[in-house]
Amino acid sequence: MHIVVFVKPVVDPARLRAESLTSGRMPVDGVDWALNPYDEYALEAALRMKDSLGLNGEGVSKARVSVIAAGAENARETLKKTLAVGADDVTLLCDPALTQADSAGIARALAAVVTAIAPETMLILCGNLSLDAAQGVTAAMVAQTLNFGFMDACKALTLNPQENSAHLTRQTRGALETWEQALPAVVAFIKGDHDLRTANIKGVMRANKTPIRLINASEAGLNPADLASQLPQATLRARAAKAPGVTIIGEDPHEAAARIKAFLKAEKIL
Repeated sequence: MHIVVFVKPVVDPARLRAESLTSGRMPVDGVDWALNPYDEYALEAALRMKDSLGLNGEGVSKARVSVIAAGAENARETLKKTLAVGADDVTLLCDPALTQADSAGIARALAAVVTAIAPETMLILCGNLSLDAAQGVTAAMVAQTLNFGFMDACKALTLNPQENSAHLTRQTRGALETWEQALPAVVAFIKGDHDLRTANIKGVMRANKTPIRLINASEAGLNPADLASQLPQATLRARAAKAPGVTIIGEDPHEAAARIKAFLKAEKIL
């Protein structure tokens, strides 16, 4: 069984500097990349399914986990983490046209890569949303493009090979739902109940030896029009600096309390 996992390299929000936003767009050069956290839970679910399916009579795993990403070429080092924890291969779609693509364009691109390199895929896993745009629509668009089933807000998934389906646990507001989803399907994950596995030395060494496949839009059967944005792109800017706080010092607590009350009234808090 071939399982595809979409992983999005995102700019590490903890290390993003205000001066990097001067262009009004999310920077791609001179930034620190991180794996989108929700995608990591999707990858963990895929690796658990691979473990559960076991090996065939020749000692080869019955499942293959392929990671597909779309982004900047300098995100390759970050994507090696997926190989280190157990993914079998990684394909990175790099193309200048991606910088102008909206969610629909990215969905068309990801669907085209799946069709080009893994047409037999029955199950695609990904995060429910990404930390940067946080729109949560790309997975559903991929499912529509490929004519796959779709389920979001998934916390856990187990395969039912005999029925060609997957058993899902889905989080809704205040409750958990269980579903049986026919394959092929795209399943979007939120944070799961299971812990994420970490890479060991053997995994890191394997990741360093395994090349990440780079393809451009034309190699995936796309043209620039397929990636052109249909929506105006928002401009990013740093938050305005916070005004300094007000310190009220007084030896007389009654006087200090009166000054605090006057300040709160002036700010229309009281």
